Amino acid sequence: DKAIFGAGSDLQIYHDGSESIIKDAGTGNLKILASNLRINNADSSKSYITGVDGSYVNLYYNGSQKLVTTSTGIDVTGTVTADDIILSDPNAPSITLTDTTNTLTTIIQSGNSTGIVGTTTNHDLRIQRNSTDIIDVLATGIDVTGTVTSDGLTVDGTPTTIDDNRITFNETPAAGSLGSRIVWRNPSTTYDYASIGFDNQAGSSGGLRFKTASSVFSDSDKLRMGIADNGDISFYEDTGTT
Repeated sequence: DKAIFGAGSDLQIYHDGSESIIKDAGTGNLKILASNLRINNADSSKSYITGVDGSYVNLYYNGSQKLVTTSTGIDVTGTVTADDIILSDPNAPSITLTDTTNTLTTIIQSGNSTGIVGTTTNHDLRIQRNSTDIIDVLATGIDVTGTVTSDGLTVDGTPTTIDDNRITFNETPAAGSLGSRIVWRNPSTTYDYASIGFDNQAGSSGGLRFKTASSVFSDSDKLRMGIADNGDISFYEDTGTT
C-alpha cells in the first residue's frame, strides 16, 4: 500500500517489503519545515541531525556531536581528513592552532603579499624534518641543527654580512674596546677555545687580535697575538705582556 499525495503521485510514502520509502516524484522540492528539527534513530535514543531556527545545525556520529554550524563558520570535534584544503578570503586567510590547556597559539596565514607561519603567544616555533628538529625559532633568534647553505647572511644587532666569500662586520666599537669576534667554542661547556677579533685601538683605525682560552673549562680569553693597523705584530705571554 502507498500513501499518495498530489496530482500525479507527486509524493509517495510506502514500504516495499524491504525498506520504508518517502519518494518525491513530482515537481518542486521536498521540504521538511520545523522550528526545531530532530532526526533520530528508531528508538529516538541517538540523534543524527538536529537544528534550531535562527541558530545551529548539529551532525552526530553514533550519538556524539561532531560538527556544528556557528555564526562564523563551523566547529568540528575530532579529526578532519581531506584530500585538499583551500582557504580563500580577501582579508588574510589563516589557520589558527590553539592549545587550550597551555594557552599556546600557532598560525599559518597568507596576507598583505606575505606568507606567515608563526606564533601569536610567547612560545617557541619548531620546524622538523622526519620528526627531527631542524630549526627552533626562539625568543632570542633561531637555533639550527645541521648545515646552513646560504648565498648571503645579514645579522642585525652587530650587523654581519656573509657575501661573495667574505664575512663583513659592520660596526664601530668604542676606542680601546674589542669588537666582533670569530669564536671556536666547546658546544658542551659553551666555553671558548680561541677567538679572532677586531680591536679598535685608541688613536688608530683598528687592529686584529688572536686569543685562546686558558682552559676548556674556563671562559677567560688570553691574548696571544695582535696585528696593528700599521702592520706591527705583537706576541704575548701568559701574563699578557709582549
